[in-house]
Amino acid sequence: MFVILLLMRTLVVPSLFFAPISGFIVLFLFHKMKKPKCFEKCFLTLGKHSTNIWLTHMFFYLYIFVGLVYRARFPVLILLFMLAITLLVSVVINLIHRPIFNMVKAKLLKE
Repeated sequence: MFVILLLMRTLVVPSLFFAPISGFIVLFLFHKMKKPKCFEKCFLTLGKHSTNIWLTHMFFYLYIFVGLVYRARFPVLILLFMLAITLLVSVVINLIHRPIFNMVKAKLLKE
């Protein structure tokens, strides 16, 4: 109840003091909350790919798939479509990155 009141206060009276506190409390409670295994697995997968998703998403909706991304028309569908595209690209990036990283790491360990 306290978190809901704090969030409502933050939404009604924007404040540089209350916003970080309410955000921290919500994230802390979400972290402590018991989640089903499938949710945890999904979050771990997204966490593993989060940097690649963050670094590539703008290229897809601004440059590469400009008309295709917004064809979904509804924000939730656009978000899910972008997430699917960037997740697939992240898998490909990791498939390319891992062998190169292991090769460089092996060379550095030899020296």
